Amino acid sequence: MLKDSRKVANRDDVWMLEDSHPQIKIKTSKGRRVSIRGGIEVASFFGDAEDPEIFQMEPVDDEIWNIKTVNATYFTMKEDGKIMSNHSVSKLNPLDFNEAFLVEWHGPKIAIKALNGKYVTVLPNGALKAESDTMTEECMYIYEIVNRPKLVLRGEQGFMGVMPSGAVECNKSFPEIFNMHVTAGMCKISNAAGRFWKIAEDGRLEANADEPSLFTMELHRGSMLSLKFGDKYLQGTRAGLVFATGTTRDVSTLWEY
Repeated sequence: MLKDSRKVANRDDVWMLEDSHPQIKIKTSKGRRVSIRGGIEVASFFGDAEDPEIFQMEPVDDEIWNIKTVNATYFTMKEDGKIMSNHSVSKLNPLDFNEAFLVEWHGPKIAIKALNGKYVTVLPNGALKAESDTMTEECMYIYEIVNRPKLVLRGEQGFMGVMPSGAVECNKSFPEIFNMHVTAGMCKISNAAGRFWKIAEDGRLEANADEPSLFTMELHRGSMLSLKFGDKYLQGTRAGLVFATGTTRDVSTLWEY
C-alpha cells in the first residue's frame, strides 16, 4: 500500500464545501420565463427553460435572498429600480442592499420585493423593475425548484419515513429518500415504491396512493422548508404522525431538507 509521507496538507489537498442552495425557474403571470438570455438585463420571454433561465437562491436572512445566475453574477437593483444581473462579487464589490430581495410565498406563486420596499413587476416590454407599491398580478411569479428530485426531510422528532401501513412518521432514526417533482409550483412526492403522498380524511399524511395530493413549498434559510396542503402546513407531532393541520410556521412545521 502506498503511503503519503506528507504530514501537512498543501493547497492542492484542500477542498471547500458549499451548501446546495435551491435552484428555481420562474414564470410571469403571462407565462413568460424570467431570463438573462438577452444580456445583463433581467427580462421575460416566451420559450423553453435553459441555463439562462435557472437561478440559485442564496439565503441572507429570514425570507431575504440573493439571486445568482448561471454566469455567477447576481440580481441587482439599479437606481431607477431596473433589475440587472451584472453584479460580480469581489472583496471590493461585496453583496449589499441592492442585491437583497424579500421573497413572499403565496401557494404556487412567489412575490419578490426589493429592499427599497417596492415589488418587482414586469413592464410591458418584458423588463423587470422594482416599482410597485402594491402586489398586483404582474408582481406574481410561478416557480419550480429544479435541483431537488430526491428529498430527505428531518423535523424536531427525527427523519420522515413510511410505515408498512402507509402512514408517514417523522420520528425515524434513519432517513427515507422520497422523490419529488414540482410543476407550476405544485409538488408531487412519492416513496421509493412509487406510492404518492396523500392527505387522508382525518388530515393525516400517508404514502400509499396511486394519485397524489398536491403540496406547495416555502423555502427558508438554514436549509429549511415548509410544505402546505391548501392553507395548512404539514405538522409533525410528538407521537410521530404528520398532519396537515399547521396554521403557523414554527419548529413543528419546519423541515430540514
